[in-house]
Amino acid sequence: MEKNYVPNDAGRHYCDFCGRELTGTEYDVLADGRERCPNCSRTSIKTEEDFIRIFHSVVRNMEVFFGIRINAPVQVSMVNSKRLHKRLGKTFVPTSKPDGRTLGVAIHDKNGYSLLVENGAPRVSSATTMAHELTHIWQYLNWDRKAIRKRYGAAVEKEIYEGMARWVEIQYAYLIGEVAAGKRLELCTHLQKDEYGRGFLKYVAKYPLSVGTQVMKDTPFCHKDQPL
Repeated sequence: MEKNYVPNDAGRHYCDFCGRELTGTEYDVLADGRERCPNCSRTSIKTEEDFIRIFHSVVRNMEVFFGIRINAPVQVSMVNSKRLHKRLGKTFVPTSKPDGRTLGVAIHDKNGYSLLVENGAPRVSSATTMAHELTHIWQYLNWDRKAIRKRYGAAVEKEIYEGMARWVEIQYAYLIGEVAAGKRLELCTHLQKDEYGRGFLKYVAKYPLSVGTQVMKDTPFCHKDQPL
């Protein structure tokens, strides 16, 4: 895959969920313009009940994989891409490339903790997005934001948060046996020039990814006062 997978290649179409190249006309175009390959369509989450079951499974897996606890109730909702981006004050304009859009958001406000996750996604994409956003919930619960900003500086603060969450997202994919999904996301992240890409490169340099069913090395969760 590392030799043959070329994300963002001009003239090609890619699935907006798994990043695979779309060939022919055998793919779905959702109402908001997102393009979804046949495999992602077959495995997409159809009901809210199924969505909630996957969420609880991700919570349990993260506690086992990383030895952590999410010590707060979290409300999770499945929403369309338009509503998700509106919540962030952004707009989503689909293209033929694997669109780098927001797939979920972790919210901490007066009502507590909540997650919004994009609908129409396959199980794997939803699960890894949940792992990403649950990492943010864990950060909110365990990190002293002022201390983090003082240690690393406001200019790179977002890299500290998003880099770890992306590291967890990819590591989680490997741990649940979705190696191809994890590798595609890893390759795409290496090409990103934003806080996700820059932050991930810092974390993966310190915490090499484990490709297996358990984490064999140190993780950022072990160092809440100095993750990098």
